[in-house]
Amino acid sequence: MTQKRVLRFFDLTEYEAEEKWLSEMHASGWKVVKAAVPGIYTFEECSPASVVYKLEFSDRKASEQEDFHAMCRDYGWSYLFSMNGWDYYCKEADQAEENNELFTDDSSKLEMIRRVMLRRFLPFTLIFAAVVLPNVIMKLLGGHALDIAAFKWYVLAFFYVCAALHMGIGFYRLYCRYGGKTA
Repeated sequence: MTQKRVLRFFDLTEYEAEEKWLSEMHASGWKVVKAAVPGIYTFEECSPASVVYKLEFSDRKASEQEDFHAMCRDYGWSYLFSMNGWDYYCKEADQAEENNELFTDDSSKLEMIRRVMLRRFLPFTLIFAAVVLPNVIMKLLGGHALDIAAFKWYVLAFFYVCAALHMGIGFYRLYCRYGGKTA
């Protein structure tokens, strides 16, 4: 079978966009067979079909994971693979829109968002506070001319802040969409 690799990056808050993109790829004749960090997707050529993809952030114990996969199979979902804490599922699209959801209630979606924030976003922020920020402050207070080492820390801090703001806003939007707060 013909395969192709595509580089495409989605952050923690863009899992729904990733699901949509994977469904569109399948509709155009490419089914995903593997994904690897930092966003390298391997696709196999297939017959175009209307397939729904869903991602679920999994922080279950290994003993609970197989039971969850079995429950998903009972509802028609096929487990594909895991990448970076996310489980990938798919199934043939159903005319009834609610049958195309892995989790149909907003409280389940809010709980998943909370788990992603605690397991991925909080450590990201703590690394910034413990490693990047102290080095930037030392470089600023050192009063030395701008050297390569200082410049690297400033650039890293800039990207950390931009990524944190982008994901923070994304989490807030998801939280509001699923009933956590009104925007």
